Amino acid sequence: KGGGLYLLAGRGVGSFDAPVQISLGGGVTAIGKGKFNLGGSVEDVAVGINGPEGPAIAVFDDQAGGILGAPAVYPVAAEATSVALESFDGDVFYDVAAVTDSELQIIHGSGRNKINNLSSRVETIPLGFNATALVAGNFVWDRKDNRELAVIASDGSVNVLQQETLDTRPYTEAEMAQMKADRENGKYRSEDRDHLQFERGWRPGQAEWISSGRVSAL
Repeated sequence: KGGGLYLLAGRGVGSFDAPVQISLGGGVTAIGKGKFNLGGSVEDVAVGINGPEGPAIAVFDDQAGGILGAPAVYPVAAEATSVALESFDGDVFYDVAAVTDSELQIIHGSGRNKINNLSSRVETIPLGFNATALVAGNFVWDRKDNRELAVIASDGSVNVLQQETLDTRPYTEAEMAQMKADRENGKYRSEDRDHLQFERGWRPGQAEWISSGRVSAL
């Protein structure tokens, strides 16, 4: 924590090239990998940093040069201590979630839509407790397979957060039969990625996050 970010490129023969320092503009406070924005064949990297310009989250998108490219830098109110990359809002783009003291920050992906103010893509959710880490996962079943967040508080408890609009109704037998027929007829084939690049994504106020459970520390 507070150090730099380095790339050790694999040579493909069981060894690595010499470390290459990645310019960040601040010390590292958290790091995570996964898919962001449109995703791709190479995983993206999100890095919490704190420097002269204040705390921020730098996202290295593989569609913009990856770890050796220029990151998109999203200012946040406090130092990020943990980050996770997944889809958190139900649109076609991947996002970044981070905990910063007593708040959850979600950076919403926007595809290839031009964003003049990166801060406008950051959603701030008050937690009501001091958080130290978070993990994304499928903790609550719902019809759209949305992801939830397990947030660890400073007292050791685990708090599971979910979107308020989750549809948790079980499927009926008729619906399951229809889904099976649709799969067999190719209805669920993946969409053309070029078509998705300019889809309308998340907008402020789209969905609220609520607690779905809390497990106290042992």
